[in-house]
Amino acid sequence: MLGNLNDISKELQTNFENGLTSSQVEEKRLLHGLNKFEDEKKETITQKILHHLRDVTSIILIVAAIIAFYLAIQEGHGYTDGVVILAIVIIGM
Repeated sequence: MLGNLNDISKELQTNFENGLTSSQVEEKRLLHGLNKFEDEKKETITQKILHHLRDVTSIILIVAAIIAFYLAIQEGHGYTDGVVILAIVIIGM
C-alpha cells in the first residue's frame, strides 16, 4: 500500500501544493531523463512482408497455392483456387 500523502510527498521530495522548484526539475531531468517515450522504430514494408511470410499459416497457404497452381497446369484449367489462396495471403498482410 502506498501510505498517506505526506509519506509520498516526502519520498518524492516535493510539495503537492507548489510542485517542484526549477532546480529540482533540472536535477530530476539530469537523473532520469526527459518524461517521454522513446520513438519506436517503424518496420519497413519489406520487413513486414518477410515477417508475415515467416508465419506458419502463411507458409501453409503458399504451399497450398503452389499445389493448386501445379494441379491447374496439369489439368489445363482451374487457376481460381490458387489465385484465391494467394489473395488470402496478401490480404492477411
